[in-house]
Amino acid sequence: MINVHHMDLYKKNLHILKDIHVNIPNHKFCALFGPNGAGKTSFMKCLTGFERDCIKQISFDGTLLSKMSNRQKALLIAWQPPYFSLPFNYRVKDLLLLGRYPWHQGRPTRKDWQIIQSYLHDLDVHSFENCSFNELSSGEQKQVLIVRTLVQDTPYIFLDEACAHLDIHISHKILNYLQYLKDAKNKTIVLSIHDLSMGQRYADYKIILNEGRIAKADTSNISVEHMKKIFKVESTYIETKGHSHLISQPLESK
Repeated sequence: MINVHHMDLYKKNLHILKDIHVNIPNHKFCALFGPNGAGKTSFMKCLTGFERDCIKQISFDGTLLSKMSNRQKALLIAWQPPYFSLPFNYRVKDLLLLGRYPWHQGRPTRKDWQIIQSYLHDLDVHSFENCSFNELSSGEQKQVLIVRTLVQDTPYIFLDEACAHLDIHISHKILNYLQYLKDAKNKTIVLSIHDLSMGQRYADYKIILNEGRIAKADTSNISVEHMKKIFKVESTYIETKGHSHLISQPLESK
């Protein structure tokens, strides 16, 4: 379990996260929702140890982040940031090999390459492996970055805006595969996403951040009241093929 105990985050005199207290169960697919500026990326950076001021308030299976070495964290937690740039034009397969560094420590083995090839095949992006990363489209780059996160092969996976720049077919493919990893390999996945209907379809635990506070953290779908109060839209649910889909429209102007 990921335990966050009354955590606050300040940046440049701004109170970004406010008294965050939440427990994220293991082996769940957790979708993190919230309006722009709600604190989603800051929250994920805290959970992954990049915000050093918060690591004493976060524990994984009872062990504080502050007690872990950098390598211990790298073997436990993989994080895909929302934005990524490379100073050098790496080939895709070399970039993916860097994702295995916590394991091979600069001496890659056949197992490292086998794991990379497995994820490339599973996500159908093996055609990119010899391409230069900087020459790919933004959507292709995003798929490579997701693979780079997954090849780290950690129990906890954090993906910030993983579906940004992806078309709807590929988004479904990625989310379905993450659901498979949760079920088949007991991964704990935390994913921030703006498409609330799609996120709820695949996730079995949902968190809403609003103005730096937890507004919801449980297994239920987002209520129409939350949609109106937090996301400023009128909403309703419709059922198709066993799934609930959230349909929204702007609030009527007075």
